[in-house]
Amino acid sequence: MNYDNFSVIILVYKRYSEISKLINYYQQCTNDLIIVDNGGELDKHFSITNNFLWVRMSKNIGSTIKFKAVSLAKKPFVLITDDDIVPTGPLINDMLKSANDIPNWNILTVFGFNIDNGDYFKNARIAGFNITEPLKVDFAGQFYFGKRELFLVDLKNTHSLLDDLMLMYLQDKTFGKLNRYIFPTKNYKHSVDLNIPQAISRHGGFRRSRSVLAKAVYENNIEVIKKMLEGYYYKKDEDTEMTLDNGG
Repeated sequence: MNYDNFSVIILVYKRYSEISKLINYYQQCTNDLIIVDNGGELDKHFSITNNFLWVRMSKNIGSTIKFKAVSLAKKPFVLITDDDIVPTGPLINDMLKSANDIPNWNILTVFGFNIDNGDYFKNARIAGFNITEPLKVDFAGQFYFGKRELFLVDLKNTHSLLDDLMLMYLQDKTFGKLNRYIFPTKNYKHSVDLNIPQAISRHGGFRRSRSVLAKAVYENNIEVIKKMLEGYYYKKDEDTEMTLDNGG
């Protein structure tokens, strides 16, 4: 199969120090590049041209928008990447090699882990630069490559704290359990802006919200999953009740 016919979506929010590296790199990989600018300030850091689609948001509406932007993609395959994954070499070559080598894969990523018995934080996080062979995992994050249709599931008003975990649930529910693989590569690094104050993992309710959703998925607790699709989340890890904040 021809896997190199793909769109690229880059979500940008507050991490502008190395954004030119991402844009310059991915412009060489596709003629369908979409930059979703949640901060609305890309033009202050990079020259806006007709070589890519700049989706400028008037306000930050959360990271869930990177998946909703798939509806704008024109290619049969799509690569969705956060702005903190910076290519340093032939990252796409490594990805395409694994796409051709791994049988029956659905999603390729550079970051993931397994979720045992609904325990989101139990297992070690695994990165592509720490492995030498493709590794099958339950959860993929930060960087996603697969058929466009796999990302067109309806996340509704899922809060940004939960978007990639809810994506996993909806994909598996819609298409059956997907085969997600971390592919081995040394050709990327994390942005110097990785740990900005606005990073999702630094949110006060990150651990509580993810723990509850992962457990709900494992137990098939439709009531909790439905509430989180509506936009409910935990504002703080110590909270016992969820808060409604449509879309994060």
